[in-house]
Amino acid sequence: MKTKEELKEYMKVYMHDRHQKLKTDPEYKAYRAKLEKEKRDRMPEFYRAREFAREMKKYGTTVEWYLAKLIEQNGLCALCPHLSHQRGDIQRLQVDHDHKCCDLKTKSCGKCLRGLLCADCNMLLGYLERFLPSFISPKVEPNTWLYRAVKYLEAYAWQNAK
Repeated sequence: MKTKEELKEYMKVYMHDRHQKLKTDPEYKAYRAKLEKEKRDRMPEFYRAREFAREMKKYGTTVEWYLAKLIEQNGLCALCPHLSHQRGDIQRLQVDHDHKCCDLKTKSCGKCLRGLLCADCNMLLGYLERFLPSFISPKVEPNTWLYRAVKYLEAYAWQNAK
């Protein structure tokens, strides 16, 4: 008779071998894909919420931070005060962070988060940051997108001053 530890080790090896065998079986893959799709179709809100929480974790933050920031910004982009939309659909605002702060493997460390931007402003701000020193003239017209973008970057500059 095997001891509890021997049985535990046997089951660990058995399950690993079984998993490796099933991983390469095309019928099993199709079966699992069908099951997962059925589960996603039955509980879309659950899966959407789980994916959102995973995305926030990649940014080093939480869903609570995102919701608090969304309320702080009245549900609008921090730069252009509009909803985020693309091809007629309203989308979730994107988390803006300083790319110079973190390595390329992580989206963000969580310390360099700035605000929530629509997709267009997020993309434009990325270009602006890259070319900021050579692009901005000392006189930027007030009440323009460029003016708001510079003020936005200045407001968060203290976070990453090293």
